[in-house]
Amino acid sequence: MPDEFHLIVGGEGKLGTHLSETLRMQGHEFAATTRHKQPSDQRHHIYCDLNDGDTWENLPEASVAYICAGITSVEHCEIEPEETYAINVGQTVRLVEFLAEKDCRSVLISTNRVFDGNSEMPKTSTATSPTTEYGRQKVDVENRVLALPGGSVIRLSKVLFSDDQLISGWLTALAAGHEIKAATDMYQSPVSADLAVSALLSIGSEKEGGLFQLSATSDMSMLDIAGYVASSTDCKTSVINAISRIDLAGLERTGLHPDHLFPRHTTLDSSELSSEFGIMSPTVAESLQTLDGLRAIPGK
Repeated sequence: MPDEFHLIVGGEGKLGTHLSETLRMQGHEFAATTRHKQPSDQRHHIYCDLNDGDTWENLPEASVAYICAGITSVEHCEIEPEETYAINVGQTVRLVEFLAEKDCRSVLISTNRVFDGNSEMPKTSTATSPTTEYGRQKVDVENRVLALPGGSVIRLSKVLFSDDQLISGWLTALAAGHEIKAATDMYQSPVSADLAVSALLSIGSEKEGGLFQLSATSDMSMLDIAGYVASSTDCKTSVINAISRIDLAGLERTGLHPDHLFPRHTTLDSSELSSEFGIMSPTVAESLQTLDGLRAIPGK
């Protein structure tokens, strides 16, 4: 049976780029969209603008498309709801419908922000409860994609990439003995980019479609994550300055309540990925250990 052709919409973003690299290494046939009209790699990159339906005619025939494009800034969506809705919902749904007409099923990237963050490990069957414009947009586009033949959605918590800006900055500062700041009341349940891509490709192979979720098994405060980073690199934890999320940017600009901009819980129940594909949720420590320069700490 010939290899399926994979299409990555939003191939210049971090997740799209990592997905492209994985498909290339595994020898799969694929193309990734770019907003550059003259891409340097014309075999694997093709010009396409989510906002311009005319450019969609350039897309090659594919068996499955991974929809990684869109506006992911919670702040931007809150400040410009109409502009972001047009892209995150309107144009995204039109593109998925366009692809479905060509017998191409789609996998949409979504978020834990479809929930309010008040409870741990919501299931795929748990009623959505978004508290931000971004979350409301994702609920809307999820429902529309899932209504299409073969439509799939994966909700992800934070995805860690090898060049994570925050942790890379911490590592540089800690090595120099400089102070870093980390919030005691801001939480993450991250997964590695490799695991996220593995889940995407598994879902992409499922022709029936469905709703899936992936996060770490628990939440960890940014202060504790900073402590783990320091300990795993034999740096002093005494230079870590504990702050509150109210000291962080974004609250004043958006008018959002701190619980909405920085939810207490970000975990997601990942039972469907486990039962259907054998993909298990990692601990936060296991996710952090995938980053360059970090090592395992006994007992963590």
